[in-house]
Amino acid sequence: MTGASGRQVGMDHPHYLWMPEIKRTKFSWPGDAPLALSVIVYLEHFEPDGAIEHSEYSRREYGNRIGIFRLMEAMDGAGIKGTAAMDVHTAAHSPYLVHACRSRDWEIMAHGLVGNQLITSEMSEADERRYIAETLDRMEELSAGRPAGWLGAEFGESQRTPALLAEYGLQYVCDWPNDEQPYLMTVPKGSLVSLPILLDLDDEFSIEQRHISTARWARNVDEAAAVLTADGAASARLLTLSIRPWIMGQPHRIRVFEALIKRLVASGVWLATGREIAEVACTWGKSG
Repeated sequence: MTGASGRQVGMDHPHYLWMPEIKRTKFSWPGDAPLALSVIVYLEHFEPDGAIEHSEYSRREYGNRIGIFRLMEAMDGAGIKGTAAMDVHTAAHSPYLVHACRSRDWEIMAHGLVGNQLITSEMSEADERRYIAETLDRMEELSAGRPAGWLGAEFGESQRTPALLAEYGLQYVCDWPNDEQPYLMTVPKGSLVSLPILLDLDDEFSIEQRHISTARWARNVDEAAAVLTADGAASARLLTLSIRPWIMGQPHRIRVFEALIKRLVASGVWLATGREIAEVACTWGKSG
C-alpha cells in the first residue's frame, strides 16, 4: 500500500517482507525450547594503514594469538559449539585457527577478504561478484568446507548483496540486526535466511563504543535472555551473541564471560550454530 507521500507501508526496500511480531504465527525450536543461543566469534585480520591504525591491527592480533584460546576453553566447558566469522586473510595466515575451530566442530562462516575491506554501494556489480566469489572459493580451499553463512565486514552491503549471496549458494546472512527471530530474505534465486545479531549486546558496540563495563554487559545479556525466554513461550526467539577474542578474551573479562555462558546453558536454551538455526528457520516460511 502506498500513501499520499508515495512511501510504502513498512520498509522502503524489497529485501524482505514487512511483518511486525504481533502478526506472526507461532514458531518453535527443537525440543520446544523458547530461546536459541548462537555464539558468533570474530576471527579477523585488520590491515594496518599508517601508524595511527597500528594499535588496531595489533589488538586483533592479540585476539588471534591469545584471547581466542581462552574463549574456546570457556565455550568447551559450557558445551557450546561456536560459529567463527573468519576472513580469508586470517584463514590463510593463521591456519592453526582453522584447525582449532574444526577440531571442536565449530562452524566457519564467511567474513569477507579482510576485516577492513568492505562491500559498499560504490562497488560495481562485477567487483562485488568477484569479492563474494573469491571469499567463498578461498574459504572453501583454506577451511576444508564451503561456508553456509555470511557476515559482512562491518556489516557492509550494497543493494545487490542479499540477492548475490543467495545466488552464490549462501544459506544465511547476519548483516541485518533488526529482529529477534530469523526470517527469509526476498531473493530472485535460491533461499537466504537472515539471522539477526542483537547489536546492543555485541561486545565491541557495548564495551568499546559505549564504554559499558564487562559486568554490566553480562547483566544486560542475562536480562535480555530472561525476557526473550519469556517471550519465546509464545513464539521462539533467537539470541545471537557476537564476541571478539581481542575484547572478551582479555584476562580481566574471561571469567565474567565463562560464568555468563554457563548460566545461559543452564537456563535450557537450544544451543546451535548458524547453519543449524538457518535450517530450522527455512521451515518456518516467510516470517520477516
